[in-house]
Amino acid sequence: MSYLMVLQNSSSQPLVVTFCFFFAWVLILLIFWSTWTVIKDTVNQAAQLHQIPCAKCQFFTRNYYLKCTIHPSTALSEAAIGCPDFQAITNPYTASSLGSSQKLKWGQKSGRSKTMRSNERTIMYR
Repeated sequence: MSYLMVLQNSSSQPLVVTFCFFFAWVLILLIFWSTWTVIKDTVNQAAQLHQIPCAKCQFFTRNYYLKCTIHPSTALSEAAIGCPDFQAITNPYTASSLGSSQKLKWGQKSGRSKTMRSNERTIMYR
């Protein structure tokens, strides 16, 4: 009886090895396919979010409580992609339009003296 079980096990072993081989490759292919779809969906979502024009709009306030003065409920969302009230920033004195010579470099002093800063603090706390 035990001799018959050994024959049966040895005859089914190539079938089990073949099944495991194909199952392992199918599992590897599914992992690569799901990774590819996640990357593709992430790139598509990022491309769509980069179409939101709010940061370049004149009515965008950069304030957490009131993001846009005209459409506060749709500001910085996908609904703002086709905003009919979009106007590009035309103010030449915004922080993003300052030239590199006007911006302070890392570790550079602002030019105000210590006495001026201490006087400003006393005025603020009065």
